[in-house]
Amino acid sequence: LGGGIPGSAAELLSSHLDSWTEAIRTGAIGPIQREIDALPSRFDGMKPLLHLQLLRKAGLDGFARQAIAKMPADFPRLRPADAVVVAEIALELGQPDAARRILSDVDPEVLASEFLETFLRLAVVLGLQEPGKRAERLLETKYPTSLGLAWHRIERAITSFDYRSAAEIASKQAAPHAAEHAAVYALVADRFDGNAPDYSGAIEASRNFPPQYRRLAARLICENALHRGRPVTVLDLVLAVATEDFDEGLARLSLRAVRDCLVVRPESGEKLTKAISAVLAVVARTPYDGDLRNQLTRTLSVESMGLHGLAILMSIALDLAKRPQKPEPLADLSAWPKPASPDAILDAIGPTLQWMSKASPVMIGRAVLPDALIPANVDSIVAGLLRFLEFQPIDTEQGSGLFEQILVCAVALVPRASIKDMDLSMIR
Repeated sequence: LGGGIPGSAAELLSSHLDSWTEAIRTGAIGPIQREIDALPSRFDGMKPLLHLQLLRKAGLDGFARQAIAKMPADFPRLRPADAVVVAEIALELGQPDAARRILSDVDPEVLASEFLETFLRLAVVLGLQEPGKRAERLLETKYPTSLGLAWHRIERAITSFDYRSAAEIASKQAAPHAAEHAAVYALVADRFDGNAPDYSGAIEASRNFPPQYRRLAARLICENALHRGRPVTVLDLVLAVATEDFDEGLARLSLRAVRDCLVVRPESGEKLTKAISAVLAVVARTPYDGDLRNQLTRTLSVESMGLHGLAILMSIALDLAKRPQKPEPLADLSAWPKPASPDAILDAIGPTLQWMSKASPVMIGRAVLPDALIPANVDSIVAGLLRFLEFQPIDTEQGSGLFEQILVCAVALVPRASIKDMDLSMIR
């Protein structure tokens, strides 16, 4: 029972994990790709997924999308479990059509419980009704105690605003935190009975929950108010929520409420401004969330709000300007390194470009250069590279390709230079 299979697929892959993890940490992906390609032939069916997972882990999303497009047509049939993972990655990369196509070719009958649960979740998100129903029936027949099935039914009950059923399903689950979820659903159900939901009372009662369940309760309460056409109530509710509980989910609901308020109550300007200020605080805390920033921009755009968005931004800017400021000292530009000449730059980065061609693809901002490639005058080289990036033409394929190579090289050199934040200027 404690034995293993010498030379098994799992053992061989695990022997590579440390070196692959280190390569990802230092930003060089090319060697891992070559190692995957060199695996024995019995791994051929698995190699497309290994390549895709590597690219996704490295954050090379453009390459990952290309890898998905190159997946063999019979991949979902030959490796259905792997295909479910590929569909999940495709959805994460903003390719719902590819995810839908891959998942549609998977036979859920052959999936183990955890992959069948993922299949069901993806089918619901992608709007694949028949495959989703089939997966639900299979889980109910083969794995009736499946937590994935239970949470799917809880989500369906919540979508239908049937909080009582959600609480009942959660209360029967022997899973971590199921009781806390059941308590949240029961609280909301009690406050929303009848035609006069007690939104403020529900928010107040939820303050006794731990933070993550306070946030869950607040989202459910605001979603219900939006469903009932009460966007102004939503703004009142989100502004009553503690600052530390105002998360990304509430920020998105706030933006929906702001848009609806312009139709229902366009005069509610002060509340709109306070809500946008709260959303801005979330955006500032989550700089990686580009989707939320784009949603905020669309909400405040002229197309969505006319001149209301500009007025709100001006109000927030004036409010910030009135607060005490602590100006940073001016940079001593005379102390900055003088840019190296073009010839000196080419001599310095030539070996680096050769190294990168072997390590490619590399992760911009993560690539760690060997010590032997760091020039002695790194500060002046970096300053020259910054100037090069500002003026390098990119209107041809050759020019844009060279620009990309120089950019990756320049950003990799910055950590060895004196001005540590110059990589941000380069990327910008």
